[in-house]
Amino acid sequence: PSSAPTSAPTDTPTTSPTASPTDPPTNAPTATPTDVPTGVPSTAPTAPPSSAPTSAPTDVPTFTPTGAPTATPTDAPTAPPTIAPTDPPTAAPSYDPTDVPTAAPSVVPTSVEPTSSPMDVPTDGPTNTPTIAPTASPTTKPTSLPSSAPTLVPTVFPTSSPSDQPSLVPTVVCNLDRATRETELTYLAQNISGTGPFTDPGSVQSRALSWLIDDVAYPCPQDSKTVQRYVLAVFYYGTGGGNWDECSAPEDSADPESVEEANNACNKEAEDQGRTGDTDAWLGPSSECTWGGILCFSEGSNSSKSGCLEVISIDDNNLVGTLPFELQELSELRIFHAEGEEDRIGGLTGKLPPQLGNLKDLEEFDVNYNQLTGPIPDSFFGGLVKLRELDLNDNEFTGPISDQIRNLKELQLLQLHVNFFEGNITPALGELKKTG
Repeated sequence: PSSAPTSAPTDTPTTSPTASPTDPPTNAPTATPTDVPTGVPSTAPTAPPSSAPTSAPTDVPTFTPTGAPTATPTDAPTAPPTIAPTDPPTAAPSYDPTDVPTAAPSVVPTSVEPTSSPMDVPTDGPTNTPTIAPTASPTTKPTSLPSSAPTLVPTVFPTSSPSDQPSLVPTVVCNLDRATRETELTYLAQNISGTGPFTDPGSVQSRALSWLIDDVAYPCPQDSKTVQRYVLAVFYYGTGGGNWDECSAPEDSADPESVEEANNACNKEAEDQGRTGDTDAWLGPSSECTWGGILCFSEGSNSSKSGCLEVISIDDNNLVGTLPFELQELSELRIFHAEGEEDRIGGLTGKLPPQLGNLKDLEEFDVNYNQLTGPIPDSFFGGLVKLRELDLNDNEFTGPISDQIRNLKELQLLQLHVNFFEGNITPALGELKKTG
């Protein structure tokens, strides 16, 4: 051939190509390609491809791929794929996958069944059917069906069906890792109880926090109901829950048999207006609303109160210890019964926490037959404006009865006998029109 092409091509190509292609290509390709491709491809491809692709693809793909893909893909893929995928994918996939996935999957999958091994990098969107083995990193959205084995790192959202085996790394609960969850639960407990009690690892607050962190139910710090779960744990440890007659915690809350045994030994029902609460053991894995002597507002009640503690009725159960001030956090509590047994030595001791006067919705407070001491806090008379029953008989209360008792306008039952009250009977008692 001549060193430079003719201005118009010959009807039949030369045996060997010219150094540069003709301006329009020949109708048939040369036996070997030109060093530089033509601007427009020939009707049929050359047997071996050119080192660089043409700007537009040939109608029929070459037997071996070019080093880089064409700007727009061919209608059918090459038998082995190009090293890098085309910008938009081909209509049909290549027989073998590309080393790097396309931004979007092909219209038709490589095969009906998934590939036996995944690509190193997942596609932006999942395939309809998962790969047999998982990808190293999960897709942003899960596949419709799980892979046979879990991904090394869990997906942000779970699949609609669970995998046969658990993932190597657990799904993050509460959107917090364990250390952050423990820190935030500690802040929650300190915000309720103050920091002082936690300097003593044996305090009831420290024991309650330790239980909460290890609680099988795995409560989240950001869940508002976690507060009442912590408060009940403080009450349990503060009143000798391990020695209660009924409803003491299971020996091992992670053991179903131990939990069942403890639940079967708990028959302390809470009753209110015909409703009856469940009777699971305290500090078990179930909701605190199912623990013996507990009743919560139902889902059908006021939405803001749904699931909140409404009743604590734990009478005649060998409670020994003091009432924790943390009970003030149970802001929706209506009924509190912790009556002792008339002929039993022991019971609750110490003074009534004045913070209990913050329970604005409390209607019944019954702590008869205990060994409680000190005066009745003025906060009871100033804050418990809905109180209907105040049962304090058979204790060791002292001091005068405050004139502020007149503020208990809804009081219907008042029992103060068998105590050590002092002074004159206040005329304010005569203003309580509803008491019998």
